[in-house]
Amino acid sequence: MQGSWKNCSLRSQAVEHSLVTLLIFEIVLGLLGNAIALWTFYYQVKIWKPHTIYLFNLVIADVLLMVGLPLRIDFFLRQKQWFFGDAFCRVVLFLLDLNRRGSIAFLTAVAVDRYFKVIRPHSRLQVSSSRTAKWISCFIWLLDTACTLPILTSSNMGANTTECRSFHLQSSHSFRAIWHDVVFFGEVLISFGLILFCTIAIVKKLRDRQMEKQPRVQKAVATLAAVVVVFVICFMPSSLARALVLFLQTSDNCHHFSVAVNMFDVAICLTYLNSAMDPIVYCFSSPTFRYSYKRALHSMRRKTLGPQTLNVTKDSES
Repeated sequence: MQGSWKNCSLRSQAVEHSLVTLLIFEIVLGLLGNAIALWTFYYQVKIWKPHTIYLFNLVIADVLLMVGLPLRIDFFLRQKQWFFGDAFCRVVLFLLDLNRRGSIAFLTAVAVDRYFKVIRPHSRLQVSSSRTAKWISCFIWLLDTACTLPILTSSNMGANTTECRSFHLQSSHSFRAIWHDVVFFGEVLISFGLILFCTIAIVKKLRDRQMEKQPRVQKAVATLAAVVVVFVICFMPSSLARALVLFLQTSDNCHHFSVAVNMFDVAICLTYLNSAMDPIVYCFSSPTFRYSYKRALHSMRRKTLGPQTLNVTKDSES
């Protein structure tokens, strides 16, 4: 950051209060949605197909987020002041980044699995797909952990502040800063490119063969559509906002840079919304999950409105 930034305030109380509300909303919905998902995996899922394995790992990534998110709420409640020390800062940012990378990777894996299911159903990858999915999941976790480890190896606290950030707001040519930005942009661009390729390829094949009305195909398209929606809402804004921050680092306009930093804070918090939106992907992927979430909603309605609420049956899921 240039010397002119020393007296530049990058805070906004309105943004901080809004982010606290957003984060509380995300953690409540995330805890509820993932608790139901874990219950469904444990009690209802009998056959572990490839997409089921990827969805289970997606839940694990969201659980990591639930561990670190409360301290992030405290960070904004204290007006971007971190009081838990450097070690806790590293651990929390490590968990948050690992959630982001895991979520992006496993959403992409779900899309690629749907691609092979529809476009290449007789591929050799499809024959031993469950075993392949387990190995791919292990590889994804190892790769994501390796990409995120630099956060644990150096301080994330500002030199003259108690802020706890995984990104440098000032210009930095350190290996860690450059590596973090390269991975941050690369994972989004590569994954979104794969998701779009899978979606376009499936839609094109369906139109060519006039298979749009087949239930198996409709489920694949609906799953991909849910993946695209979650990806665009949760992960694209943070990449665009980060690019804006990097662009304005060389600007002399304090107001513009401050707005960009606050936009980036909002966009990063939108990233955490994936824990609340991932159940959309689960529901489109399997009627078992739709039934579990419907039954949970029905139970909450009964507690709120009384026993006169109609029963939900599995027949409605067919």
